[in-house]
Amino acid sequence: MRATIASLYRRTSSDVIGKPSKFSDLRARGGFFGADRRAPTMPRDETILSENTFEAFVAAFERSGFHGANAWYLNDADNLAFAIEAPNFGRIDIASLFIHARWDTVCDTIHSALADPMREDCTTLAEVTIDAGHMVMLEQPAALNGVIDRWLNENRPSGAS
Repeated sequence: MRATIASLYRRTSSDVIGKPSKFSDLRARGGFFGADRRAPTMPRDETILSENTFEAFVAAFERSGFHGANAWYLNDADNLAFAIEAPNFGRIDIASLFIHARWDTVCDTIHSALADPMREDCTTLAEVTIDAGHMVMLEQPAALNGVIDRWLNENRPSGAS
């Protein structure tokens, strides 16, 4: 588990732009770690996970495995069923914020049309881009928190403190 966490939680840089995602050939490689089905041994990325956070991640994933964390990528049918029952087919008519990660090759909302349905379904959508990869919350926590804080302050209801 330690090697898996160390290999998955790594900082992304701008050199990924214009190249195929490291995940684009997962099936052809036989999964994340190929035929070995074992993560390579490598040190944790100290710029993204402190030692305490790394140990907490290892302990949590040893208890739960990856099913829960991965399941949120597998909910298309459930999301569609929810949208069909939701008022206005799930249209969001309140101020909404979306944070793009400029170097995200897993969920690329910058260089693809992936974010277009969100733009269509949100009446008042603010979009901000942060120079980070898929783990934007770990790669740029101060920038992410700053964006959220500014957006919340700009969208605070009148009279709220």
